[in-house]
Amino acid sequence: MVPLPWIRERVVLLSAVLVTAVVCVAGYKVQLDDREIASAERVEAEHVGLSGDVLQWAADLAWQGDDAAHERQHELRARMATLAPSLVPAFDSLATAAHELQAHDRARGSAAPSLQARQPAATPDAARLDLVARLQQDSRRLVAGLQAPARSAGAAVTTQVHTNSSLFAVLSVISLLAVWTAHLVDLRTRRRAATLAARHFHRSTHDSLTGLPNRDLFYDRLSTAVSYARRRRERLAVLFLDLDGFKSVNDEHGHQIGDATLKEVARRLRALLRDTDTVARLGGDEFAVVVGGVATRQDTERIARKIIAAVGQPMPLYGGRQYAIG
Repeated sequence: MVPLPWIRERVVLLSAVLVTAVVCVAGYKVQLDDREIASAERVEAEHVGLSGDVLQWAADLAWQGDDAAHERQHELRARMATLAPSLVPAFDSLATAAHELQAHDRARGSAAPSLQARQPAATPDAARLDLVARLQQDSRRLVAGLQAPARSAGAAVTTQVHTNSSLFAVLSVISLLAVWTAHLVDLRTRRRAATLAARHFHRSTHDSLTGLPNRDLFYDRLSTAVSYARRRRERLAVLFLDLDGFKSVNDEHGHQIGDATLKEVARRLRALLRDTDTVARLGGDEFAVVVGGVATRQDTERIARKIIAAVGQPMPLYGGRQYAIG
């Protein structure tokens, strides 16, 4: 059989390992979540910033057509190729629409000076309206394409955070159960050890037949009683009893009746004396009594007579018979 202390130590060790693992996993998951959230925010900011820059550039190119807008087209296309390569054709379509609208306005002589850069021609024709609609359609498609990865990244991060939170909750519950189990095992082990220690102490200091203190405990209590009486300047009585006729009862009726006689004598002595007094079995048919707070010699003699009278009462025997000892 595996000893209980070994089981308790292993359970406590396992609980400590689980708690440490939960803390490490939780810390790692928190760092991972922070990194993913930061990455998603960065992706979202880059896509949103690029979409705003592209729309501003397309408006400047379509309505102004200045050289700065032409130069910036190459920069924005390079950023688009790096951040969202799949949207490069949409960017090229938007650039083409902006160039065609700007060329159409110049061809009709509706290009305005810088103060009226954003004012279209007074009477736009059908071709120009188609170019404007195409420009708006390409812009919306490009913006939607740039914002979709940002939303996907945010949703993925949210799902991952929920997954990590659920995992951390499960690990926390397992850890708490392990710690609580270790606590219960430790508590039960301590209680069992305390009970066994108390039983062992009682068996080592008390007579197994009568339950009275044995010789060792008697002398320990006698020493304590003497010290107490000296400190309070009191007297105490120490009486030794030897049962007359016990050997003949043992020989005639057997050891079972002899054991019953010793138990009955112990019961009568305990009933006669106070709880603060000591009644002990020294061995065989020998008993000893320590009585504190005795004022005179006559009090001791009176206690001795009561003991003799109580022990001398007839003992019950099987078949309704009785016998007496002294």
